Amino acid sequence: MVDSHRELDWLARCRAGESVRLIAQRAGVSPWEVTKATTRFGPFPPADRQLGRTYLTTFLLEERRQRWIADRRRGVRVKEIAERDGVNHQTVTRGTSGWGPYPARETVEAWVEARQHRRSLGAIAMEFGVLPATVQRFTTPLGPFPRPSQMPDGIETRESIARRTGVSDSAVRKWRHLPEPDWVTAKGRPVWLSSTIDRWLESEALPRCGVCGARPVSLTFHLGYRHGQ
Repeated sequence: MVDSHRELDWLARCRAGESVRLIAQRAGVSPWEVTKATTRFGPFPPADRQLGRTYLTTFLLEERRQRWIADRRRGVRVKEIAERDGVNHQTVTRGTSGWGPYPARETVEAWVEARQHRRSLGAIAMEFGVLPATVQRFTTPLGPFPRPSQMPDGIETRESIARRTGVSDSAVRKWRHLPEPDWVTAKGRPVWLSSTIDRWLESEALPRCGVCGARPVSLTFHLGYRHGQ
């Protein structure tokens, strides 16, 4: 009777996807003994739980799949995801198909906006954890883009201030109410820390246009020239 119960347990495990070797190891018998007791009651589904491998619960598998989907929407390559999680790339592709497009439209739009603000491909790629080539491939058809700024993040020039305030470079060059630069380069170029410009903008030193959000020197002139008001 004990053997009968044991063989019923083996049959249930075979139908649940456990391999013969895994069942034998747990029961303390030889794989041949498990095979002999169960073969006549087959066929059984392919074994997806085998001796010597680590298996995830259904909950963890779904959690992993959602992580893959989020990674691909962010622009991470299938190959990188597969190598990180120790699976083949076909597994990642099958697990994420139907949840695209990849990368997500919102991600590409963020890349385009960043390039329009003169951020380099390398800086954008580093922020999103992807390759610069990926950013370039998906944004180039949506260009052209201005030449990337040669200044590192956290540094402002007249040109970057112009973009932030929604006015032309030439307009900023005529401003006399900018805060004192944090330093001047060897070539005489004034430079500000972003935090300095942040505080200056927060101080409402310039009125903000209610139509486009720009901060012109003369709001009246701006409304008439830009918006016909």
